[in-house]
Amino acid sequence: EIETPGIDANTGPLGQGLGMGIGMALAEKASSNSSLKRFTYILAGDGDLQEPIALGASTLAGHWKLSNLIMFYDKNDIQIAGNTSRVDSTDYAKLYDAMGWHVQEIDGHNHNLIIKSCKLATKEKKKPTVVIANTIKGKGVSFMENSVLWHYRAPDNAELERALKEIN
Repeated sequence: EIETPGIDANTGPLGQGLGMGIGMALAEKASSNSSLKRFTYILAGDGDLQEPIALGASTLAGHWKLSNLIMFYDKNDIQIAGNTSRVDSTDYAKLYDAMGWHVQEIDGHNHNLIIKSCKLATKEKKKPTVVIANTIKGKGVSFMENSVLWHYRAPDNAELERALKEIN
């Protein structure tokens, strides 16, 4: 949430956050204020990348060589309307490579790989980075794993208790 230290913005409409984050990275890169020289991180999901605004902004980030931009793409192949395969067959690794991004693909459940990919991304000097984190929605919770229902629904108290037991 926006009240969390270090979180500058959160958005509702899918894809809008990419444009906002890319704009922030551009401002930081163009600024002569050294206090603004930092990395911008974007967290995106499958539905975000299916929006034209996100892809248009991503093209600009590659064109402008925004090496201070790191996007984590939580690729779990589920969106609110169901499995992404119903409406999308895009190879996002190839697409982002073609748009001039440094592309990394990792197991998004492996914390060591997440840290390693972030360190590698901060060393990239000529391109923005997208880390495609392949994940399983609800991993480790039997009644939530790979279920579209949990894309938009919060568990009730009994479900939360059961889920916590399963992951502990």
